Amino acid sequence: MARAIHVLFVLGALLVGCGDRCSRGPTTTCWCPGDAVGQSTCGDDGIYGPCACPAPSVGSGVAPVAPPPATVAPVLLQPMAPSEVAPISAVTPTFSREAEIAAWIAGPLRGHDNRMAAMRRVTIRGSEGAYTIAIDNQFGFRCSLDFDASGMPSALRDCASPEPDWHARPDLIAVTCALAGADLECQAPYQLGSRDGYASREIMLFRRRAS
Repeated sequence: MARAIHVLFVLGALLVGCGDRCSRGPTTTCWCPGDAVGQSTCGDDGIYGPCACPAPSVGSGVAPVAPPPATVAPVLLQPMAPSEVAPISAVTPTFSREAEIAAWIAGPLRGHDNRMAAMRRVTIRGSEGAYTIAIDNQFGFRCSLDFDASGMPSALRDCASPEPDWHARPDLIAVTCALAGADLECQAPYQLGSRDGYASREIMLFRRRAS
């Protein structure tokens, strides 16, 4: 009996597939991807048309067809007009060696000529090619002073003390300046010596507020 039913089912499916068993209008169920059930309608030619499947639901295992990508209009970058471009001089501060030297002369400056001495007054005077520096404490050294191209002290020359028993060597002493907190600090390492043979490596130091 079961075999007979199976044969009848197969024959029915073949007749539907051949299209000679439907008349215009009726619908029948059909299978869709993912085991979903759709509907097929009998057409004017007596043949069931394509299976109309329902839209896939979330989690059905059937990937929905992605819509075509939206067309995005390109963004064109317009060049800036010459008047809109800031000149270099408007964004870069103007360098002035003279202003830097003037700040060292104006002071106030403080310093000493050895590590045991307290920080006291230092003065710079003169004009281009003839600057001098006086460090009051401890031996009162007076030296010629050179400035570099940026307006920073760069060398001490021919330092002499009012106390004849003391001297500074060499005659040309290099000066190095750097930021020290809120100050600009300059150091000049040298050899402190006396007439009776005393010698000690010391540093002449002077500083001012950074502008």
